[in-house]
Amino acid sequence: FNRRWFIRWGITREFYNSIYREHSFGLGWQFNLAPDKRPFFLRPSIQHSRLDYARKVGVAENDFGKFKAGGEKLRSDEITMYYGSRVHFFKPSLEMALELNPDLDLFIRGSYLLPFADNRHLYLREKGRVFRRKARTSLDNDHNLVERDDAPFNGKLADYQSFLISIGVVFK
Repeated sequence: FNRRWFIRWGITREFYNSIYREHSFGLGWQFNLAPDKRPFFLRPSIQHSRLDYARKVGVAENDFGKFKAGGEKLRSDEITMYYGSRVHFFKPSLEMALELNPDLDLFIRGSYLLPFADNRHLYLREKGRVFRRKARTSLDNDHNLVERDDAPFNGKLADYQSFLISIGVVFK
């Protein structure tokens, strides 16, 4: 919104066998380290990021007919189940970018994920219907239980506090 401040917004998706959806929104500041030469920017920023990450558990036969889960009525004969989490992060990052031309930047970015909220969920998706419904139900209560090898399981799928390195191009 001016020469030094910028807004960063991002979406990440996976389209295959797992659920991986990330939404991020943040604010940053940039300054040119080489004002008399080819622009070379340093860009610190802070973002809020929400990650839905779940792995496929399997497909279950629906012997109940119509049932309600997570506010949605599911009617399919087969339901695909995923176990995972919705995690909220603060994501501070530091980026160095070289402006190749006025419309293109080459960058390297380091980010650190600081989780501050983690909710476990069971994600349900209908199979075999034209208009498939999806539901998400919380596992952070006493009504739902996940078992692994006949023992209760409430673990995390990944250690979410981590350092990330990104390399890429920005089209302006």
